Amino acid sequence: MRIRLALALWIAAAAMPAAAQEVYTFLRQENWSAAGVTTDAVHFVFCAVKADGHGDENVWLQLWRPEGPAELVTVMLGDGHAPPAAAFDIDGVRFQLELNANGEFQTSAADSAAIIGAMEQGHHLTLSLEGGGEPKTFVYDLAGFAEARAAVAKSCGAS
Repeated sequence: MRIRLALALWIAAAAMPAAAQEVYTFLRQENWSAAGVTTDAVHFVFCAVKADGHGDENVWLQLWRPEGPAELVTVMLGDGHAPPAAAFDIDGVRFQLELNANGEFQTSAADSAAIIGAMEQGHHLTLSLEGGGEPKTFVYDLAGFAEARAAVAKSCGAS
């Protein structure tokens, strides 16, 4: 799983200008990893917190900060087949996700702060991929999410 985070960050780095690009890992723990991509070892242009250990290599759940303080929670599907809908349930509170132009599900800007706050305070997050056949669910342990997010905030700028 940690290799996939580094791979996702490396792919993001490939889209950046042709300066020296490096992936730095800020924190590795059982359920969540934190890393960033930089061109000068000081300023990070892409930072992410990624869920590990949910059991499906084709589903990536990550909190990312492309530039500046804005944060989005994104679900990327490695098999390229996005169902019509996706939602989070965090300790009984449901949040609907939006399908973006890249075929990824993400939180709306308006919901991001509430979702991230619920993730920091919650115990479990259930991702439901709905429609287009049998619904799929993935359960994430939120232990360590707040620490991983703090590692990104420290290295990539406060939220």
